[in-house]
Amino acid sequence: MKRWLLLAIFCFLVGTSALAADYGILGGEGLTTAGDVTLNWRALERNNRLNSNYRGDDPFSEARIRVFMVKQFDSTKKVNVEFLWDSESDPHIFGAYLTLRRAIGPVGIRTGFIPSALGNYSTRSTYFNQNPVIGVPAIWHYKTTLNSSGSFNNDSIHVRGSSVNYGYGIPVAYDACWNFGSEFFIDQCGWWDASLAVTTGSTSNPLSTTNLGYQKIARIAFRTSPALRFGFSSANSSWIRPDAKVKYPKKPLEYYQNVGNAFFEAGYGHWQWFGEAMHCAWQTPFIKEGTITATGGYLESRWNFYPGYYWGLRLDRMQFSDIAESVNDDSVKEPWTYNFNRIETALAWRVIREGVIRLDYQGTYFDESHEYHPIHFLALQWMFAF
Repeated sequence: MKRWLLLAIFCFLVGTSALAADYGILGGEGLTTAGDVTLNWRALERNNRLNSNYRGDDPFSEARIRVFMVKQFDSTKKVNVEFLWDSESDPHIFGAYLTLRRAIGPVGIRTGFIPSALGNYSTRSTYFNQNPVIGVPAIWHYKTTLNSSGSFNNDSIHVRGSSVNYGYGIPVAYDACWNFGSEFFIDQCGWWDASLAVTTGSTSNPLSTTNLGYQKIARIAFRTSPALRFGFSSANSSWIRPDAKVKYPKKPLEYYQNVGNAFFEAGYGHWQWFGEAMHCAWQTPFIKEGTITATGGYLESRWNFYPGYYWGLRLDRMQFSDIAESVNDDSVKEPWTYNFNRIETALAWRVIREGVIRLDYQGTYFDESHEYHPIHFLALQWMFAF
C-alpha cells in the first residue's frame, strides 16, 4: 500500500511542479517546488540494514521521494520546506527553515529545522545529483555501539560477533535528522565565509533535546580560487538522552560531545572532489576511561568522463579508541566499535536531462574480519528530478 501511495504522490508532484514554478501553489505567487524520486533494485546483502536510519528510511530503499518547496519573498528572505517519503518509513518533514540574508548588516540568519553547520556535507546533500554515489558518508550515519542514554559500560559496549554490533547506537554525526536552531552566517565576503549556530540536540544524538542543553557549532571556510574551498568547524554539546531508570554520577547535561572537523571541495576540468575528516570525543558516565573517541573521514570524487556519463567514488575510514574489555579487567584493550574501511563506487548514465541511471557498489570491510564478515551492497538506481 505504501509503495502505491508513493507512486501516486510522485505522479501528482510531477504533474504540478511546472505549474508551481509559474503560478505558485498552496499560497500564491513565488512558491516553487522541486524534488527527486529514486527507485532501487538491490542485490547481494539486500536485506541488511547497515545504511538505514532510525525511522527506517534508507538511501538504498526500493522507493524514495524528496520534495523541496521554496517561498522567495524577495532577494533577502525565503522559506525552505523539505519532505521525505520512503518505502521503509512514514512520510516526514526533513527540514523547514527561514533564511534572512543581511539581517544584521552583513550577517544573515537561518532558523528552524536547519541543515548542520558542521562541515560541508549537509549543505550539499539535499540537492539533486550532488552525491556521486547512493550512500551517505560513514561519519554522517554509521551507528556505533554507544547507546543514546549513556548507560553502557565497558562490558556492554563491547558487543561482538553479532549483527547487533551495528544498527542500534548513535553515530558520530547524523544527517538524516536536522536539529531545531538558528545559524548566523556571513557569506558575502568573496574569499571567506563563516557561521555560528546554536541548536537543540547534539550532532550525534538529535533526541538529546530532553536534557535541555544546547549545541554550539562554529565554522569558517576559505575560497582561494573559484575551484577550491576548504575550512574547519567544531561542535560542543551535551549528548545524553536521559533515562529515568539510570542513576547518573553527574547530571546528564554535564557529559559533553566535542567534535572537530576539516573539509574541502575542489574541481578541475571534468573532475570534482569532496572530503571531510572528523574527530569526536564523548564524555561517558559508566565507561572506565571516562572519554571515548571516534575518528573518521572520507574522500570522494566524480569524473564526468563522457557527455551524459560520470563515474563516482567514495572511500571511508572509521576508527575507534581502545578501551578495557571489562570494567574489572584492563589487561585487554580493544576498539569499542569495530574499525572499518568502506568503498563505494557508481557508474552513472544521464538518460535524459532530468533522469539518471546508476549502478552502485558499496563494500564495508571490518579490521576484525575473522569475527565480522564484510558487507556488500549492489544497487541499480533510477533517479528522476522534477
